[in-house]
Amino acid sequence: MILLRFAHVRPQIQPKLIRPIMNQKLFSSAIRALFVSAALFAGTFVHADEPLKSGVDRANFDPSVKPGQDFFQYVNGNWIKNNPIPAEYSRWGAFPQLRDNNLDSLRQIVEELTKSPGPLDPDRQKIRDLYLTAMDSDKLRLQGASPLAPELENIAKLASRDELIAMVARLHSNGTGAIFHFGVGQDAKQSDKYAVQIHQGGLGLPERGYYLGTTDDSKRIRAQYREHVAKMLALLGDSPEAASSGADVVLAIETKLAEASRTPVQLRDHEAQYNKKDRTELAALTPALDWALYLKTVDVTDVPYVIVGQPEFFKRVDEMLTSVPLKDWRTYLRWHLVHHAASYLSDEFEGENFRFYSGVMRGVQQLQPRWKRAIGAIDGLMGEALGRLYVEKHFTPDA
Repeated sequence: MILLRFAHVRPQIQPKLIRPIMNQKLFSSAIRALFVSAALFAGTFVHADEPLKSGVDRANFDPSVKPGQDFFQYVNGNWIKNNPIPAEYSRWGAFPQLRDNNLDSLRQIVEELTKSPGPLDPDRQKIRDLYLTAMDSDKLRLQGASPLAPELENIAKLASRDELIAMVARLHSNGTGAIFHFGVGQDAKQSDKYAVQIHQGGLGLPERGYYLGTTDDSKRIRAQYREHVAKMLALLGDSPEAASSGADVVLAIETKLAEASRTPVQLRDHEAQYNKKDRTELAALTPALDWALYLKTVDVTDVPYVIVGQPEFFKRVDEMLTSVPLKDWRTYLRWHLVHHAASYLSDEFEGENFRFYSGVMRGVQQLQPRWKRAIGAIDGLMGEALGRLYVEKHFTPDA
């Protein structure tokens, strides 16, 4: 039966932040498989001698509301009343509910692997080991920030602009966003070719408006963001004074990057984001940025041209590579490293990361239980392998 359900959201939330980390897929391979099965079997065959039946569940309607006054409330009122937004979510509806239910199915599969007495194939072994690692909160607590120690040490040793560029490239290779976004994807105007593509980035807040806005809400978010950065630097071991001044440095650098960033509306013009430049033109655009060194460090070779999303942004980056002191860049990179890794570290880091990005920015009231976060991480990192196990368990060969 078709249910007319729409997600409802917490009214106080800010626009959701989209993070490149670590990131977790909203629709997993397993969920995609479930959607496919729903599409395949949702149809109802009606014989000529059977009366037609409505595909709408009217139990979710609110008959006290006239459809001409508020059709949304009329169709969804009872469902919304009977399904309050869970404390661990900022929005709730049929699809988030489906995903939540499916996480439990995935949990059963993964926990069965942890109890398996015999040897496992490579995929099952990796899934099991990743789950056990993610669930070991005691070990994470003891480790603290130590997993970041090698990179933090490398950042602390930066002594030249070339070393800074190579460090940014290494961070990009590990998924850490800093200064700008880099990737390899299909050329939008030659889909049979792959091309290096670079775009504006390097911000800890969603987009430029958060840095440049003059409303009370913008000022409040900036103040709380500065407080968050300081707390994270303090968790890395900085003194309160150093953490506070470090947060000022981060906000100053990111504000300069934001000033040269395009607005969300401007980014909708896809033609304007396609600026093809050969290596000579790229070098002329950013003479202070050694692209040969950068590309070698990210292990991308044979690059005849690059798609530059926002040339004016990279002009600003080029200026800042010479005008911003290296000590400030070191602070900025330390922040983005811990920002990227926070949800994989101890409860202190993850809790502070949740407080700002989920609590302040999205209105979420409660951190999800560790098992949900662990399953979500596995699904994001090994979604195809986990999806295969899901299909084996829940689908017949015919299905």
